[in-house]
Amino acid sequence: MAEDSSKEDKVFDPSPQRVEEYRRQGRVAQSRDVGSAAQLAMALLAFSMLGMPALGAMLEGTRWAIQHAAGGDGIPPTTASTFVAMFKTMGPPVIQISLLMALAASAAGFAQTRFNWAPEALGFKLDRINPIQRLSDTFSPKKFASRALLATAKLTLAGLVIGGIFMADLPAMRGLAAAPLGTAERFLRTNLWEMLLATTLVLTILAVVDYIYQKNQYDQQLKMTREEFVRDMEQTEGKPAYKQRRRQMHRELSMNRILKEVPTADVIVTNPTHLAIALQYRPGKDKAPRVTARGADDLALHIRRLARRHGVPIIEQRALARTLWRRCKVGRPVPDTLFQEVARVLARVYRARSQRLRPTRRG
Repeated sequence: MAEDSSKEDKVFDPSPQRVEEYRRQGRVAQSRDVGSAAQLAMALLAFSMLGMPALGAMLEGTRWAIQHAAGGDGIPPTTASTFVAMFKTMGPPVIQISLLMALAASAAGFAQTRFNWAPEALGFKLDRINPIQRLSDTFSPKKFASRALLATAKLTLAGLVIGGIFMADLPAMRGLAAAPLGTAERFLRTNLWEMLLATTLVLTILAVVDYIYQKNQYDQQLKMTREEFVRDMEQTEGKPAYKQRRRQMHRELSMNRILKEVPTADVIVTNPTHLAIALQYRPGKDKAPRVTARGADDLALHIRRLARRHGVPIIEQRALARTLWRRCKVGRPVPDTLFQEVARVLARVYRARSQRLRPTRRG
């Protein structure tokens, strides 16, 4: 009951930190059936690639071993010579197929984990070698029942498929007793191939279904309760009080910069009320106009008030203000693509300034 309640409480999507923690611990969604299906599929593919010589070599090795053990080839049989001869004949195809199957299983594992490297999963932990804990996990009633039911379902389905193929070919099998040996061998080989192929397809379908189920269980396990979500936010971003203090400090720094830079700015570009950006250009010193201060909402209002107090021109340019806000940081020059627009604004300011300073003529 408590477990169901815990699952119902997990309503928050996992944070990136939680997902990364799970991956560091080696806790990823994967299905063992995928590896088994990949191995069986690779075995069939290997037989089709290596052709019948591989199967013929294994059959020839078995035939020779039986004949040699009976002394039918005229050579005194010994255990060592028998195994050496069998290995020479059967070893190469068996090793090749085994390596390909191991490669398929590894590829299936890497594909499921997305090449996840989990150093924490390799560390030594006492609970991994605790036999009581291992037995309790393995033979817990719920897990044991689910595993037994799943294994029974797999065997039943595979048996039905193989049995269906066998029953379909049963009428033809009855005539094999009077058929030539080569015909019987080809029929049995084809029948065996059909059974293995059908079994591979069944296991592949079961592996896909099991992986989807495991992925769903993993995603549910990754979800967070409200307490876990709050704790994770506190660890990554700090407690609310600390966050508020950091925001206050950032605001104070911004305000100090505004008080220092706005009175010496050449112009304030506004949006008209939401944004305010202070620009300054010193010929011979600056290669390009710089953003000396900027603010939004109440900070923008403070910049405008301070500019009026010190006689700094305020020009409304909605598009330019938005672009400067998105692309320019405080203290950095404006991008090349904005030179022309900023130059027009500064030229307008300089013309107005020169007209104010021009002496009036008296008649």
